[in-house]
Amino acid sequence: MLIGPPEFEVREDGLPGLKAAYGNFELASYKAVNPGLRYQGLVDGEADVAVAFGTDGEISAFDLVILEDDQQLFPPYQVAPVVRQELLDTIPEVQGILDDLSPVITDEVMQSLNYQVTGEAREPEEVAQDFLVESGWLQEDAAE
Repeated sequence: MLIGPPEFEVREDGLPGLKAAYGNFELASYKAVNPGLRYQGLVDGEADVAVAFGTDGEISAFDLVILEDDQQLFPPYQVAPVVRQELLDTIPEVQGILDDLSPVITDEVMQSLNYQVTGEAREPEEVAQDFLVESGWLQEDAAE
């Protein structure tokens, strides 16, 4: 059984796309749930496979395995900083800082940060600030 959000069952890049890319297989069943309940259903044994994003915190927290999409059905979704040109015009060094920081934020780092928010109920701003301080991108006294 596959568990995931309701729209995955009908989206072109969802279950119909999987069937087209991987041989028009028959799925035993699809359990449509609120996206926040996917992993609990998987961990509780209500499903064998869950629809996931590679940066979901529950992947590492529950020691799950990401299946390889060797047919490249799903496009890569890369983390990328997006800023207003006005900011870069005012503080041009922001671009270099973000360019240097971007490669540090890997899928594994995002999994950990995301789980602190979704699994540990921490505030995103607090998690981001702690990450920046712990990884040396921000001084603790400047963060306060």
